[in-house]
Amino acid sequence: HADLQPQQKAEVVQQLRQMQKYRDTPIIAVTAHTTAADAERSLAAGCTLHINKPFDILALLEYVGGLLGQG
Repeated sequence: HADLQPQQKAEVVQQLRQMQKYRDTPIIAVTAHTTAADAERSLAAGCTLHINKPFDILALLEYVGGLLGQG
């Protein structure tokens, strides 16, 4: 959600990962925060992938297809 600060977003991801229902659900961070440290924080919080804006839609679709076993 755009109104959340990066730390709040990390907390949401961590809370989702603690729930059995969402433990293995892919979470993709699509963000304007583009540094390597930003990506590391996203992944450390539990995101599956960190994508910088603007992003290549075909690369994203390929990644999602791979998650769905279609890649």
